[in-house]
Amino acid sequence: MRKRPTIFLQLIVGFSCIFLFSFSITGYFTYRHSSQIVLDKTTQLLLESVIQMRGKTDVMLGEFDRTSQMIAFSPMVQNYYSNIVRQRGNDQSKAEIERFMKSLSRYSGTDFGITILDTEGRFYQSNESLFLYWRTLEDLKRNKWYPLMESGQGQLFWLSGPAWRNGPIPAVIGVRLLNDLSTMDKIGNLFIIFPVEALERTIEGTSIDPSHKIQLIDRLGTILYSTDRNEIGTELDRKLQETIGQQKSDIIAWKEHDIQTYISYSSSDYSGWTIASYIKASEAVKDVLKIQRTVFIAGLSGLFAALLFTVFFSWTVSRPIRYLGRRLTRLEKGRLPLVKSPFVNREVELLYNSFNDMMERLEQTVQDLSEKQISENQAQIIALKAQFRPHFLYNSLNTIYWLLIDEGQEKIARIVLTLSDLLRYSIQPGAETVTVKEDLEQLERYMLLVQARYGDKLQLEIDIKDDLLNYRIMKLLLQPLVENAMTHGLESIKGRPWRIRIEISKQGHTLRFIVEDNGKGMTDEEMASALQFPHDADRLHLMSTGLGLANLHYRVGLIYGKEYGLRLYKSEMGGLRAEVIFPLIGDGY
Repeated sequence: MRKRPTIFLQLIVGFSCIFLFSFSITGYFTYRHSSQIVLDKTTQLLLESVIQMRGKTDVMLGEFDRTSQMIAFSPMVQNYYSNIVRQRGNDQSKAEIERFMKSLSRYSGTDFGITILDTEGRFYQSNESLFLYWRTLEDLKRNKWYPLMESGQGQLFWLSGPAWRNGPIPAVIGVRLLNDLSTMDKIGNLFIIFPVEALERTIEGTSIDPSHKIQLIDRLGTILYSTDRNEIGTELDRKLQETIGQQKSDIIAWKEHDIQTYISYSSSDYSGWTIASYIKASEAVKDVLKIQRTVFIAGLSGLFAALLFTVFFSWTVSRPIRYLGRRLTRLEKGRLPLVKSPFVNREVELLYNSFNDMMERLEQTVQDLSEKQISENQAQIIALKAQFRPHFLYNSLNTIYWLLIDEGQEKIARIVLTLSDLLRYSIQPGAETVTVKEDLEQLERYMLLVQARYGDKLQLEIDIKDDLLNYRIMKLLLQPLVENAMTHGLESIKGRPWRIRIEISKQGHTLRFIVEDNGKGMTDEEMASALQFPHDADRLHLMSTGLGLANLHYRVGLIYGKEYGLRLYKSEMGGLRAEVIFPLIGDGY
C-alpha cells in the first residue's frame, strides 16, 4: 500500500504555496502600478522643463533676430545695396558697412558674426574670426535650405550648418533675404552665425538632469545640437521626425538601440526648432527599483518568519490528531481518556491580517516617497521660472526703445538701449570674472548715460595698452570707482570742468587700476573711514555689488585674498586717487 503524506507535511506545503503566491502577485502589481505613476510624473516634469528650455532659446534667438532687423532695415544698408542692384555709385565704402554691422553687434555677450552677401557675390562680415563656411554664391545654392530662404520674403530661418573659426566648426545660422523696402526686390542675403557652444550654455542653465540626452533639431530635421557630440550635424531618424511632427509638444515612447526610451519634446512656432529630451525607462523608475529591492528584502524576511510560523502552526494543528490517535489505541484496554485539542484558527487569521497590514504600509511608503520626489521637482521648476523674470525688464526697455525709434527720438532711444545693456551686464547671472575689455565696455555704457546729463562738463581719460584687454578681472570693478568719483568728488564742484583719469597697467604678475579725479578729495580720516566695512551685515549684503568703496574693498579681498584690496591717496589732480592691485588671471589671449 502506497505511503501517504502526513497532515503536518500537507499543511507546510499548502501554507507555503499560499504565502509565495500572495507575495508574488501583490509585489508584481504593486511594482507595475508604482512604476507607471513615477514614470508618468517624471516624463511630465521633463516635458515642462523642455518647454521652458524652448522658451529660453526663443528669447536668445529673438535677440539675434532684432539685431538682424536693425541691420536689414537700416537706411544706410538699404541705400548701399539698392545702389548695387541699380548699378549706381555709393557714398559709403565696404569697410564703412562692415564697421556699421560690427557696431550693432559689439554689445552682445555672445560671440557671433553677421555676414551680408550682395547680388554681385561679394561678402561683408562683422567678425573677422567667425564667418560663413561657404565662400561663393554657388556653394550656398547647393544647400537644401537655400530655396527655403529665397521663398521666405525676408523671414529669418534658423538652421544648422558649418562656420569657419580657425577651421570648420558646428554652428547655428540664421538666414534671410535682404529686400528693398520700397520695392521688396531682393538686394542681398543676410546671415547670423554663432557657434553651437552658445546653445550649450543656455541648456546648462536648465533643471534637466545632465545624464539625459538632449537634442535640438532644426526645421529640416538636422540635429544642430546634442549632448552626444557625434550626432551634431546628422539627420534625425525619418520615422521619428514624422512622429514628432504630429504634435507641437508631447511625450512619446521610442526604442533607441533596442532600449525602451521616452522622449519629451516641444516645437517652437518662431524658430521651427524642436527640443527633445531622452530618458531611458530604466532611469525613470530607478527610484522605484530601489524601493522594490527594499520591499523584496523585507518580504523575504517576512516570508522566512511566516514559514517558521507555518511549521509551528502545522505542528500545533497535527499534534491533537496524533495525540487522539495514540489515545484511541488504548480503547482495547478499556480506558477512554478525555481529549483536549487546542483551537488554532485565530492564530492563522492573525498571520494573514499581519501580512495585509504590512503590504498596506509598504504601499503607503511608496506613495509618500513618490509625492516627496514630485514636490521637489515642482520646486525646481518654480525656481527655474523665476530666472526668466529679468527678461520682462529687458523686453520692456526694448519696447520703449522701438517706440522712441518710431517717433524719431533716436538720441533718447540710444540711451534706453544703453541702459538695457548696462542692466543686463549688471544683473545677468553668469561668471563672476570678465575681461578688462568687457568691464571697459560696461563703463562706456555708464558714461554714455552720465554724459547725457552733464554733457561736455565731464571729461574721461583712459590709458591702457591693447595687450591688457583680454586679462580677466572681477566683474563691475571700474564702474563703482568712477561712480564714487562722480557722487562724492565732482558733483559738488562748481566753475570748472570735471576730469576723471583711468590708468591700467601691468606690473610683474599683477594688474594695477588707478582712478583719480579733480574733485574735492578726502581727508586722511575720511579715507580711512571709507574703507571700513560693517562685518555684522547679512550675507546678501556682503555679496552684493553695491557702489560703496568699502563694499568694493571687501569684495576684492574675498576674491583675491586679504593682501589685495583698495588703497586711497590724494591725487595730483587735486581730488581722490583710488588704486586697486590684484594678481593676473589668464594669459592675455
